[in-house]
Amino acid sequence: MAEGMKWWDYIDLIQQAFPGYFESLTPEQKDRLRALARKAADEQLKARAWRQQVQQLGSFETWQAGPAVPEEEVPEEEVPLDELPIEEFPPPVEEEDNREDIRELLVQFLDDNGLPSTLIGFIEQALAADKPFSQIVAELRQTPEYLSAYPENQMRAANGYHWMPEAEIRAYRDEARRLAQGYLGLELSNSEVASLIAADKSLSEWERILQTWEDFERWGPTVRAVFEYELGYRIPDDRVFAFLAPFIPTPELDRAYEMALLRARPAILGLGIRPDEEAEILRRYGISVEQAFRGYQGIVAELPRAERLGAIEAEINRNLDQFPTGTELFADTPFALLFRAIQLGDPEAIEALQGQLSREVARFQAGGAPAEGGLGLLSEEERRAL
Repeated sequence: MAEGMKWWDYIDLIQQAFPGYFESLTPEQKDRLRALARKAADEQLKARAWRQQVQQLGSFETWQAGPAVPEEEVPEEEVPLDELPIEEFPPPVEEEDNREDIRELLVQFLDDNGLPSTLIGFIEQALAADKPFSQIVAELRQTPEYLSAYPENQMRAANGYHWMPEAEIRAYRDEARRLAQGYLGLELSNSEVASLIAADKSLSEWERILQTWEDFERWGPTVRAVFEYELGYRIPDDRVFAFLAPFIPTPELDRAYEMALLRARPAILGLGIRPDEEAEILRRYGISVEQAFRGYQGIVAELPRAERLGAIEAEINRNLDQFPTGTELFADTPFALLFRAIQLGDPEAIEALQGQLSREVARFQAGGAPAEGGLGLLSEEERRAL
């Protein structure tokens, strides 16, 4: 083993040789293993001997056996070796040359990460220069071959984000592609996935972006037209996804798209594109796009009733001389009342919708029947329904 091997190099050796073992340890076991690594570094223990000693630890045997090992196979009186005092650690097994052992670990590093075998020459040169294992791995991660296969960490560093293990990057790539295929049938390129990782987008954030895009396609040109109106410029077809799935925070775009959904989605219910002021009211009340749409669906269910109210109001307005000065059927339009009552849940609007109807219809009755051909009064059943 080359001189200058540090204790963390021994930990790196174990993590590379036995993926998952170090992560399976409790905090106390990790501290004990670090203490053993310091002792190994003091003695400049060879790599193969260090691996063999770790393989004798009780925690390693437990990890290797897995949870399915029958209880009776574990000796009742056995005490895990990693719970013994450091001075009782089994003596090292000496071997003259361990460079081949390190070489195997480094070649395994190439295989695990899908790196080309042409890098073996780089490894041979580093071993000939007596470089420690951790230094060789660090230098491998700076080679053009590695940076081509894993550009994410260089991009993340430029954006101020922490380093991401290769296995985690590969798992992210697979899941990001699966989600894109499942939602939209998209085939993502490596550079597109790398951009997500570089921007530190979690997979849940990526799924939300895909859902946004799916919604955008579902609601069609009306939402897009309002979205562009809110932005103040037209979005080219090849840039729409970039606007809806930006890799950096875009509060202005998010607000514009939310307003587009609030205003344009009701159009498919026959309510037309809603006024900007109406959407702002919803936002101030903290009503989400989905809540708002459900409210508009409730309004549509009430529209036949509102139309009857409107007809009565029109009839009353044509006969205002029969009513006291200043009397009106509603302080707001029927739709405004419905909007406040159903969409915003405004108790005063609900009370107004119910109370004003009964009062004004009674006044209308007192003032005489409608002109011939008019709507006429609501039936008792309709009044109860209102």
